[in-house]
Amino acid sequence: MRRFLLSCLLLAGFVSVGAQDDPVIMNVAGNDIHRSEFEYFFYKNNKDGVTDLKTLLEYSDLYVNFKLKVEDAKSMGIDTLSTFKREYREYRNKDAEPLLIDSVWFRNRAVALYDDALLAAGPKGLYEVAMISIPPLGDSEEDVIAAKMLADSVYQLAMDSVPFAELAKQYSYDLLAEDGGYIGFIGESDVPEFVSDVVFRVEPFTITKPVLTEVGWLIFEVISQKEFGSFEDHEKEIYDFMWKNGYSHYAKLSKARQYAKEQGWDMTDEEALALMDSTLEKTNLEFGNISREYYEGLLLFEISNRRVWSRVSSDTAMIENWFAGNKEKYVFDKPVFKGCIVFCKTEEDYNELKQFTEGTEVEDLPDMIRKFDAAGERVRFIKGPFKKGESSFCDAVVFNEGKAAVIEPYVYSAALGHVAYSAEVWTDMQGKVLSDCQDYQEKLWVKELRDKYKFKVNKKVLKTVGKH
Repeated sequence: MRRFLLSCLLLAGFVSVGAQDDPVIMNVAGNDIHRSEFEYFFYKNNKDGVTDLKTLLEYSDLYVNFKLKVEDAKSMGIDTLSTFKREYREYRNKDAEPLLIDSVWFRNRAVALYDDALLAAGPKGLYEVAMISIPPLGDSEEDVIAAKMLADSVYQLAMDSVPFAELAKQYSYDLLAEDGGYIGFIGESDVPEFVSDVVFRVEPFTITKPVLTEVGWLIFEVISQKEFGSFEDHEKEIYDFMWKNGYSHYAKLSKARQYAKEQGWDMTDEEALALMDSTLEKTNLEFGNISREYYEGLLLFEISNRRVWSRVSSDTAMIENWFAGNKEKYVFDKPVFKGCIVFCKTEEDYNELKQFTEGTEVEDLPDMIRKFDAAGERVRFIKGPFKKGESSFCDAVVFNEGKAAVIEPYVYSAALGHVAYSAEVWTDMQGKVLSDCQDYQEKLWVKELRDKYKFKVNKKVLKTVGKH
């Protein structure tokens, strides 16, 4: 164990020496951020690769805000939650695994599995097979004979060109029946011997005579034959199988064993693997940035949801106050009719309806119209709001543009409501208002964080981004 701890210290020292070529570009809330980290995210978000000082300063400002939000998440203990840790480890380990395995060992094992499968498939390769199963309904000799007679009849129907799949659906007694008895491509070793002894003794495009097995009378259709294929044909399938069945761990142990030997570590393969894994972010700069991106990205999402997104979305009073103070911003690009387009049998009906609904709020108009015409014989209506150009009826009646179709016998059409040119309540432009309110709250949050924590950008190092 002492040797193990010493190796950890030596490795940490090695990493520190390497870090001398990676100067600190900023400090945020007491945390040093190195140039390599900043460059990773800068170039990821700046696809054009522009590195003029103005662009770098603008991005560094955004990066400070990002780091402050992450620090806020940590101050709330989000990084200590079991749900956060689990989600982060899932993301992190998925990308770490390929870096920890012995790829040569892994491929050699894949080739060995292929060779075993090729040998097991047999000289005839793969047969595409379907099956009809007709078991006796009891244990007596008469039951066996009855099942045999049925199997013979089914076989004869198949020989008379009745599709095998249809016969399987009608007569077969196993779970494959609903799929027409289709099994798929098989090798000799993929199925019980009593099946392979029948199937692989005939040529393709053959329907076998009924054969009695331990599960009853079976009839097989050999649909086609193909070669087993090369390793490349099965490579993805084999690798998927290996990942799902734990071969990756043995590949990791193989690499850990080699690495421990190179470093002179006196430890077990499992200890060496644990050390490799725990220091991967430091020994592999690119992976360190990817891992940090997962870690801090998850923290940013959760803290932003708590501080801004969910908080604002659930606080109607906050949204209404924001809207009241910024109503002038929310002007429609086209006028909007708020109300109902009504279709009456006569103008007199409309005048009565208009008088009946006078003073009614727009949102209550549908209920009032139904109350006016309880029998449903005098009025039809469509409910808005309608932006100009959205409804031919509204355009004709409200905006005097175009001509709408006549709905017999409701030949008189008119409008109950009014035209608005800007939002009257925040829900008129709900998405925009909500987004703007969230943006405002985020700005307040960032100001609070900038007042709370210290931060400093080293402009001298900043100028070297992409130029060292």
